[in-house]
Amino acid sequence: MVGGRAPRPLDRRRLVLVQTPQGFRRDLLTKAFQKAAEEGFYGTDEAMLLERIGISVTVVEGEPGNIKVTRKADLDTRHDD
Repeated sequence: MVGGRAPRPLDRRRLVLVQTPQGFRRDLLTKAFQKAAEEGFYGTDEAMLLERIGISVTVVEGEPGNIKVTRKADLDTRHDD
């Protein structure tokens, strides 16, 4: 990113919407987080950290009803989607 903007249009055929939770073995997560901390690396999510240490990540189909709840308003069932 340059100045908060992508340097060129993104190929949307290659984008994936990621839902939480992501599931990984605890020992692998610990190793990935430790390595990132040692190297001062900040990843955008756990999958990125695991891929960075050579662990393959499998993508599975999600469920649109699996909403992310961050605040009370997220539980409002009157969504416009």
